[in-house]
Amino acid sequence: MIEQLEKVVDSHEGEHCEFKEAKNNYYFETLAKYCASLANEGGGDFILGVTDKRPRRIVGTQAFNQPERKQAGLIQLKKRRSAIWRNATLITY
Repeated sequence: MIEQLEKVVDSHEGEHCEFKEAKNNYYFETLAKYCASLANEGGGDFILGVTDKRPRRIVGTQAFNQPERKQAGLIQLKKRRSAIWRNATLITY
């Protein structure tokens, strides 16, 4: 698990990976837009709780006290929207 976490923190932001610090809050609508963008680019990871500027630090997040509910909300939104969502993963630390 530690190796996987180090690999994620060292990866580059781009079409398939996005980092946001989001220590205390993050708007669901903004989250949905980022996830849709990642999904439309072929999939990727949206990672909360890690600084987006290098050197990256894991700061943790309390933005969503029930991340599984937000992920379920994204799935419902995905079903209602016309955008092609292939694969996007919400990861919180």
